[in-house]
Amino acid sequence: MPDRIFLDTNILLYAKIDDGSDKHSECHRLLTTTLVGSEIVVSTQVLNEYYVNANKKNIPPAEIQSTIFQFISDFEVISLTKELIPETFHILNRYKFSYWDSNIVSAALKGDCDVLYTEDLSNGQVINNRLKIINPMVRNRP
Repeated sequence: MPDRIFLDTNILLYAKIDDGSDKHSECHRLLTTTLVGSEIVVSTQVLNEYYVNANKKNIPPAEIQSTIFQFISDFEVISLTKELIPETFHILNRYKFSYWDSNIVSAALKGDCDVLYTEDLSNGQVINNRLKIINPMVRNRP
């Protein structure tokens, strides 16, 4: 069975927006090579954040929308619902994450993901004994 991988917004932004940076190269390689065959999961929050941040980078709205429709086609999308709020608060209180990061983690857990790729949390940390955080920008990842 392939791994279930949750991708945070920053990973998608770096992968899709080629600014010549190492972050772009690493995240693009991650999506086009490393994670091929994995089941990719995102949340509605990730899609919303992608739109807002890509817009700030002056990407044409039609291109952003096309990319989001491609994500919806290629990835499983977890909706943020009222049922996720208790888990979000549990994560927030237990791990002292921000509310928004706690939403991401609770969506990844709801999606039965094994790994959460993000630049925003501690590389190598394991949440609820089952979700591993990986920052692809950290060399010698665990």
